[in-house]
Amino acid sequence: MSSTSQATDNKRAFIRLKLNSKILLQKLGDSATYEGTCVDMSGVGLMVASSAPLQVDDKVIAKIEAKGSEIVYHTTVKRLVEENGEQRIALSIDEILD
Repeated sequence: MSSTSQATDNKRAFIRLKLNSKILLQKLGDSATYEGTCVDMSGVGLMVASSAPLQVDDKVIAKIEAKGSEIVYHTTVKRLVEENGEQRIALSIDEILD
């Protein structure tokens, strides 16, 4: 495979937008809410820095406040990684709620 083909294959299907927004996370079926920072987002997912005790495949409600309104997502934890001494939680967006 040529280097041009490899570069094309490695590009994401969705552009990631850098954010630094407060986010609230709540595992479905649990009343506890955890705070974090939404680091970036794409059309299909969110990357969150948080110490929330979540596991891969957990279903999570994620709420981001933006300009006086709130955007609520139903998400699924896809992976947990350690980055720069912080836990990063990759969430896939299942549904955007009104």
